[in-house]
Amino acid sequence: MGRPSKLDDLTAKRIVDAVARGLPRRTAARIAGVVPSTLALWLQKGRAGDSGYSDFSDRVAAAEARGEDELMGYMREHAKVSHAACCWLLERRNPKDYALRKPAEATAKPTGVVTSPEEQEALLVSLLAAVRSDS
Repeated sequence: MGRPSKLDDLTAKRIVDAVARGLPRRTAARIAGVVPSTLALWLQKGRAGDSGYSDFSDRVAAAEARGEDELMGYMREHAKVSHAACCWLLERRNPKDYALRKPAEATAKPTGVVTSPEEQEALLVSLLAAVRSDS
């Protein structure tokens, strides 16, 4: 049998309160005095149905949802003034839902664009020849 778990009521409260404020799980773990990998293990056990951790895991998930809901409410309330701070937080807190997407890059070379030194030289030679023939 391993060591007793450090997950007690005070540690759980510190973690739940921290994630409810929008802090990342690793920061919440450090605030509570545990390493982030320990918190990840506790949450994994909770999701797997371990009775010693399932309530805690549910409380963390609910706190994260409340924190996100609060940020969305703040954004709706203050969007007419400045929503940049809320966007920044949401993009980083939940990037799958809120991160800016980069447009797809073009894979084909546009027609008429000179890219290599050889192409540049050939273009200059033909331009010089055209200028000389006009004079």
